This record gives sequence, structure tokens and C-alpha cells, in this order.
Amino acid sequence: MAILLVRVEAPESGTEREAYLDFDFVKNNSCLLQHVHQLAYELLDGFSEISASYMDNAGNTCVLTEQNANDALSSAAPEGPDGMRALKLTIQERQAQETAAVVPVITTEAQQDHTEKEELAKEIAQESDTEKENDDVKELANEDAETTELSPEALVEERCSEAGKAMKAKEHRSLPRPSFWTRIFGQGPQNAKEEAEQAKEQDPKQDMPRPSACVQSCSPLFLAVEAMEDVGMPSGDATSALPELVSGGTASQAFRIGRVHLPAASAGAPISTKVSVQNDGISAWPSTTALVSVEGDSMGLPSLKLGSLEPAEVTEFEMDLEVCALPDVALPDAEMRSIWAVVDTETGVRLGPLIIFEAIWDLA
Repeated sequence: MAILLVRVEAPESGTEREAYLDFDFVKNNSCLLQHVHQLAYELLDGFSEISASYMDNAGNTCVLTEQNANDALSSAAPEGPDGMRALKLTIQERQAQETAAVVPVITTEAQQDHTEKEELAKEIAQESDTEKENDDVKELANEDAETTELSPEALVEERCSEAGKAMKAKEHRSLPRPSFWTRIFGQGPQNAKEEAEQAKEQDPKQDMPRPSACVQSCSPLFLAVEAMEDVGMPSGDATSALPELVSGGTASQAFRIGRVHLPAASAGAPISTKVSVQNDGISAWPSTTALVSVEGDSMGLPSLKLGSLEPAEVTEFEMDLEVCALPDVALPDAEMRSIWAVVDTETGVRLGPLIIFEAIWDLA
């Protein structure tokens, strides 16, 4: 399974969000723009309109649309040796325009109030115009009655019918052009919160509690001859020891499967362990749940499909890792940390735990 890392940056606020998705799923279901909009909403809450842009293979900056989503996916650059691809996008606010929008127009409450007042003024003006047109119709009917066989009353009815048809056509032409969301979903959201509410109405699954996971245990490391486990840093729950990994709110647990020492001259070493993870939530995991490498070297394990799991059930999977040789540009302390997360690759939502492995090269 190919993994797509979507990274969205907001230069104005200096913040960014990222999501790990199933590359093939995003491409086959044409849902890249939807995921980018969701990340943008998290970054720019209450924005009026956004523009998301990416750099194509020719080095040109392009605005992301539904039509060029596959081109954007093709420009995703390889991220590391494990086949993961990364797509970087930049978002910014912009003024609403009359041209067809490629992103949802989100109006503020003040703009909505101003729009309602404008519509009310138009209705009053239309009523005034209607009364004037009716008077003109009656006057013309009286003039035509002298040269036709129809009675003034019949002429009034005929002219009113024609005037009514003309007004309906005029009203139809004056209707605003349907926005992106109106064309896609039939009813365009007025703001980001309404968008989320409409999404929940269309997809009842969104009302269900988020799936959750918790690492229960791992087996002792199976090590190559040249590797030695750090007995001073045993495997197990390390949430309290690594608070910086869970402080952002995207993770609820940090679980270390081990730390090993390797000689500086080592050409690499295979490491293996079995990990038990429980569904500690009240809803089943989606079938698109997978273990995904989210930080550091993937050690030959960029992703591992886990699938669906019912509440309270436990799944066990094997992590076969290949620790690389000491990098040419080693860190000052010659250490390397790799992290995996349990992720719903359809939505990019993490289920809670981070699985951590650390390697140290002894330079002495």
C-alpha cells in the first residue's frame, strides 16, 4: 500500500497540518481536494475563501482544482527510500470573486447580514417595478382595445401573463451562479461549521465516536549478533517519559518497542518484534486502518495493513525492521528514532498510539 503524505502550510499564520493517506484510495476516489479543504479548515477557522496551490513537475505554481488533482498527485515527491510520497500545498485567504470558485466561499456573519439586507432591498424594488409594470399593462390594454376585438379585461390578463413570464426570466438570470459546493453537493454551505454539519447529515458515520487504539505489549526484540538491547531503556509505555510526542493532541500514547546499540562499523542489522494492539474504543476500526511510518527512517516498514477490528478485540502483528548503517552525516549523539502511528488511511485520522524504536551507534 502506497502512502501519501499531504502537508498543508499557511504562511500567514506560520502553521501547518499533515495527513497520511492511502495514495491509491485518494486517486481512485478523487478526494484530494476534500482532504485539503479539511486541513485548511483546521488551519484557517472562519476564513472567507481559500486558495490552495502546489508546485507541478515543471516547477510552475498551480491552483489546486478537481480537474488537476491527478496532476498534483503525480507531482508528489518521494519521501525517503520506502516509497512514501509527499505533496506540499500552500493555502492563503483571498477576496471572493465573481468567477467560478474552485474552493468553497465561506462568508462571515457580518457579510451574511449585509447580503440579507441587499436581498430585502431588491425585493422591495422588484415589488415597486411590478406595480409600475401592471399600470403600464393596463394603459396599453386600453389603447389596444380600440384596435382589437379583445375586451380591456382580456387584454389586461394577456399582458399580465406576458409580464409575469418576463419577470420570471429576469429573476432566473439574476440568480447567483452556483458555487463549487452547490454544484457538487446541491446545497452550498454558508460557513465552515455549516459545512461540517452538512457533512454529518450526509454521512451518519461521522456522528459515531472516533475509533481508538492502545498498544498492550510487545515481545522481546529478536536481534542480530552485532546489536545489543539497551537494558536501561526497556520496552513498554513511554508516554510519561516522552510527553513532547503526545502534547500536540494527535497522539494519546507513546510506546517504545526497544532501543538497541550498534557498533559504528555495522552495515545494518535486522530487528524483529511482535506488537499487540487493542481496540479500546466503542466503535470498530475501519477496514482502511494501517500502521504507518510518520517520523524518522521507516526501516523497511513504511506501512502495514491492519484492517477492521471490533471494540475490545486485540490484534497482533510482526514488525520486521532493518536498521541501516550509520548515516554519513550522523547526529551529534549518533542516535536515530523511528516512529509509527495507527492511522485510518482513508481520512488520515490517527487512532492514538505511537510506536517508537531507537538505535544508537557506539562511536568509541
